[in-house]
Amino acid sequence: MQPLLWERVRDVWLFQRRAQSGEVEVTAGTIVYGALIRAFLVIVGGLSLASFFPDFRRYWWLLLFTLWGMVFYPAYRRWSEFTRHVRQLKEELLCGSCRYFDETGQLCTLLDEHVRPDYIPCEGLAWEARREWEE
Repeated sequence: MQPLLWERVRDVWLFQRRAQSGEVEVTAGTIVYGALIRAFLVIVGGLSLASFFPDFRRYWWLLLFTLWGMVFYPAYRRWSEFTRHVRQLKEELLCGSCRYFDETGQLCTLLDEHVRPDYIPCEGLAWEARREWEE
């Protein structure tokens, strides 16, 4: 099913991509990258408004609210979603308890492939228990 126009606009603004199944793929890198690009765009937009409207500098707090609403809050929401998804992977999948599982990229470091609920890269054959004191 194709995403709606609103969902496509949101995907572009948040720098997120969708899998073939239509599910949004969230990684730590896309969250940080998207926040940096959005912050740059908001600051450049604020500075260009300040050059066109001389009294705009009196309303500096407007830029802060815009940064919060368009940059930091969406990044915070996506980070919360990301950590919830990683926690769910760790609890539900065999890969979550493997020593080769990298939480930040949802990645099997042995085979350098992403772990998904419907795909375990090694099919459990290369699984090794994670030791708690190594973390």
